[in-house]
Amino acid sequence: MREKDCIDNDLDLKEDGVRIPPPRPGNDCTECCKALTPNNKAKWGITRPARDLDCECHMICVKDVLLICAVDDQYVDIPVCVCDGTASCRGTVIGPYVPISCEAFVTCAGEELQPDCDGVDIKIGLQAIVRCDSTYVVCQTEIFKKCKFHDFVSFPGGNYFPKNPAGRSEFQQIVRKVDGSCLDIEIKRCEILDTVNPRVRITFKVVDKLWKHENLLVSAIRPYGGRYSKDRDIVVNREFGPPQSIPECGNDMPNNGCYEVEEADSE
Repeated sequence: MREKDCIDNDLDLKEDGVRIPPPRPGNDCTECCKALTPNNKAKWGITRPARDLDCECHMICVKDVLLICAVDDQYVDIPVCVCDGTASCRGTVIGPYVPISCEAFVTCAGEELQPDCDGVDIKIGLQAIVRCDSTYVVCQTEIFKKCKFHDFVSFPGGNYFPKNPAGRSEFQQIVRKVDGSCLDIEIKRCEILDTVNPRVRITFKVVDKLWKHENLLVSAIRPYGGRYSKDRDIVVNREFGPPQSIPECGNDMPNNGCYEVEEADSE
């Protein structure tokens, strides 16, 4: 790494007679320079010589977040289906029936702008896998959340919109520029509340981000390929399909459903 790429640029530049201030600390590639140690470069497959790894200005097309709605400490309770035990020769079932533990997952997620454009409707599918001795009970549910305009804050300003017609109008002006959304869902806990009349409680956090496609100039290091445009490498990018991808929530998923999965006998 050349020294000039890892220090602040103190040049006093001018454009049309107006002084352009030097970049503020943190606006260069300092953190990337720290990470590009010889050991890390070898691990990451970066073979370009250090002298060719310039901190350059790049124009990129990205999803730039404009609005954020964060909803924390939400929960949903799901009744647990009967935890069957082991069948005896007489046809009776021998316990135990007590749920032991549970683990929760997101099965689907999506959202839509509300028809009046003053908020979004969020739909999330959750699945709880409850262990009952040698049996697994799988319970599913869907939850619906609303983020109204006064629940959103601007980014990066961090200002809420007033809960009045003026705040609604200001929100809608920004929504006109919005192209899509990103949901961040954090499963915080899955717990069994009652072993006599058991139900599962899933506690979670949702962060909804509304973004627009944007062109941005950023300082970055291009680690792969050659130094010049004619020597650029080929990059192939794709998202994994099912079952790794989390789909939109459809109408074919039961709102509340449970079924059992027998654990395979170990040899």
